[in-house]
Amino acid sequence: MKKTIIVMPVANEEATMEKVLQQILALPYDNLYIYPVVDNYSKDNTEKIIRDFEMKTDKVKCIFYKESYGVISCYLEGFRRALADGAECILEMDGGGSHSPSKSMTRWLWWMNLIRPV
Repeated sequence: MKKTIIVMPVANEEATMEKVLQQILALPYDNLYIYPVVDNYSKDNTEKIIRDFEMKTDKVKCIFYKESYGVISCYLEGFRRALADGAECILEMDGGGSHSPSKSMTRWLWWMNLIRPV
């Protein structure tokens, strides 16, 4: 299966981050990784939540991007890291709840023939 990495810039997503990560990790795809990208703009516990997941699973890699100039630069840094780590497929996702991991990601993974419908 293709190594697929979701790049997800996040800032001040404390209220949604745990649920979003849990939903992605529950998807039926073994080779799926999550790279949340955090920067100095995030002032709440978003980074701590991600780091706690990172300690529990190798599927989550927290990227702290201190040279950030906003969301676009965070996406680009996440894409660079994903490619350096051997991603064969990269998806982008919002960490604030505007993308439903269980619906959006399942559709994308199915569309790209990475999973079969359940």
